[in-house]
Amino acid sequence: MTFVQVSNKLGTAESKAVVAVKAPSEEDVTTEDTSASEVGTPAPQSPTEERSSKKKDKAKKEKAPKISSELTDLEAVEGEEVKFKCKVKGSPPPEVEWLRDGKKIAPSDVFTMTSDGDVHTLLIKKVTLDFVGTYTIKVRRRDVHRT
Repeated sequence: MTFVQVSNKLGTAESKAVVAVKAPSEEDVTTEDTSASEVGTPAPQSPTEERSSKKKDKAKKEKAPKISSELTDLEAVEGEEVKFKCKVKGSPPPEVEWLRDGKKIAPSDVFTMTSDGDVHTLLIKKVTLDFVGTYTIKVRRRDVHRT
């Protein structure tokens, strides 16, 4: 089950995936890394292109949150590490929240949330059957007027 929700007026975006955990066996189980692709460096611009680019950038100041790489369903063996990665964009950079079965996940010894630019990661250490569920990344527009 993979679920995506996107709304607008500079609003909300979501992506969901399921974690299935099975008991360890003698078979080797591999998990696929769904890390985001590398982004190249743009070529230098002429002064005319730079002025035009600045005008476009100004018009692009605010952009609705967007998920550009979705979460994927994962299956893991008990005791393994599970890692969800998702690439999100928005301007200003959106707030990111991770949920498990609709409830907010707090950082702990088991759950680690990191971000590296646009790539956000949820790491679940040593999964057990207790961790089966639907995991959601929810991104929403940062309130620029918040103090």
